[in-house]
Amino acid sequence: MSLPGSQGSGPESELGFERRLRRARKWKRRWTQLQLAQRICQIAPAHGGTAEQHSLKTMISKWENGMKIPSQHNRHLLAVALGVTVEDLGLAHDPDFRCACFTE
Repeated sequence: MSLPGSQGSGPESELGFERRLRRARKWKRRWTQLQLAQRICQIAPAHGGTAEQHSLKTMISKWENGMKIPSQHNRHLLAVALGVTVEDLGLAHDPDFRCACFTE
C-alpha cells in the first residue's frame, strides 16, 4: 500500500525518508514513536532480529529527524511494521538483502 505522496510527480513525490516515515507512522497508522517501537519489538523475532523498545524509540526519533538512516534489516522491519514497502518510505531496497525470515 502506498503512502500519500509516495508516487507520481510534483513536490509530494519528492518527500524524503524522514517525512515519509513520519507520515506513515502518524497518518497511516496513527501511532506514536513508542507504539511503532512496540510493534517492531513484536515482529522482530519472526524476522531474524531482536530489539529493545527504548533503543528503538530513540532510533525512530533519529530516523525521523534525519540524524541516521536505517540499516537494510531495520528498513525491512519498518516496512513490515507500517504495512508499506521500503520504497514507499523513500529508501532503496538492496536486492541482495535476505532477511532471516526468508527461506530458500
